Amino acid sequence: MTDTTVFYNKEDLWQIPNDSNGNPIQPAYLMLDLPDSPGEGMYLLQPYSLPNKANLVGWMAMACEPGSYGQRTVYLLPKDRVILGSAQVSARINQDPKVSQQLSLWNQPGSTVSFGTMLVLPVEKTVAYIQPIFQQASQRTRSASWSAS
Repeated sequence: MTDTTVFYNKEDLWQIPNDSNGNPIQPAYLMLDLPDSPGEGMYLLQPYSLPNKANLVGWMAMACEPGSYGQRTVYLLPKDRVILGSAQVSARINQDPKVSQQLSLWNQPGSTVSFGTMLVLPVEKTVAYIQPIFQQASQRTRSASWSAS
């Protein structure tokens, strides 16, 4: 922050956003080709939002390559556009009739559906959200043992 009024009012104070379960979005190690970089490299990427708001406001990428280890790159997203955060995207996905119908089908007695950690990725001039879905049997099946008689 460079404007003292903005600093005093904490208007641009960033925080780590939460997912739809209220858990903080964890940083992710990714191979990326960032703008103004010499090529593809390994980065630790963390998205950020504003306090009490779910909208995405920026990213911080920390270089993990030997020649540039520890260099930070900060990406500011435009303030004049609303860019959905991970919790908002999860809510939209769960509200989609086709998705909710499929999740209900998978979440029948005998199995459980759970969501993995959502990745929030910069792709070209847009944002990609990737979240794995896991289906797990609720009960363990016993393996039968056979003996010859």
